[in-house]
Amino acid sequence: ISFQDEAQKYYDMGCKFLVQQKYGKAIVAFKKAVKINDLFAEAYKGLADAYKGKGDQGSFKFYLQKAADVYAQFDRLEETKEVFIEILKYDSEVPNPFNSLGVKLRKHGDYPGALHAYTQALELTPHDENIYYNMGKAFYFMGQKWPGMQSAKWV
Repeated sequence: ISFQDEAQKYYDMGCKFLVQQKYGKAIVAFKKAVKINDLFAEAYKGLADAYKGKGDQGSFKFYLQKAADVYAQFDRLEETKEVFIEILKYDSEVPNPFNSLGVKLRKHGDYPGALHAYTQALELTPHDENIYYNMGKAFYFMGQKWPGMQSAKWV
């Protein structure tokens, strides 16, 4: 069985336990899925739901943020938006996952990738001055000072 098939098996098992409200068993299954595939956003979302069922808000928010970060990493805007909106219900100060991804990409020298992530971030939080500032930095490092200045003027 491939790693992905094995991770999917544990994910499916976790979903079954979640429906049965057996949150402890669901957590174990979802954790096995993400141990096999640490980029399995749906399994992180399942973990969040299981912890929410147990009443553990801290773990719920942590795994919901992990799911959003992985969705953003794979440029899945709709899923990221859905999870981000859910996170905002509990924590209005949570960072935009696409902005966080953009910062990470920019620090690794992937300026076009960072700009794409920032553009996606603006879909979620269009008035976030931090995103415009980060876009300006990316343009600057690309040697495109004028577009960078345009982005920075929104700050």
